[in-house]
Amino acid sequence: MAKKKGGRPEIDNPDMKRDHQINLYLTKIEKDFVIKYCEMYSMKTQYDGRFIRRFLLDCMKNKKLNVTQMIAPYQQVELHRIGINLNQLMKKLNALNYLSGIEKQKLDDLLDELTRILID
Repeated sequence: MAKKKGGRPEIDNPDMKRDHQINLYLTKIEKDFVIKYCEMYSMKTQYDGRFIRRFLLDCMKNKKLNVTQMIAPYQQVELHRIGINLNQLMKKLNALNYLSGIEKQKLDDLLDELTRILID
């Protein structure tokens, strides 16, 4: 890479230049998701396309979508905690074949919280 006087370094390899453009059309829900994802990582959607490029290339390379990339870290902790509680309740249910009223209410509350986290 040769450096211009006082400017950005010039890229010698034409394969390394990002001079091809793809226009994407999104639904309002998809656009809101992209904006929310950017805000989660303090990125500016209108100026910074690096995260979209990285996200798409990672998905194509892995041949699958990593859901944990789309969930905020605090939501991952909450989902993990809820999962542990659900597992404990299910083990007790399988062992005793019975749930008390309090445990049923706790299970309902956990499922409501899980739904709220996934929808938000």
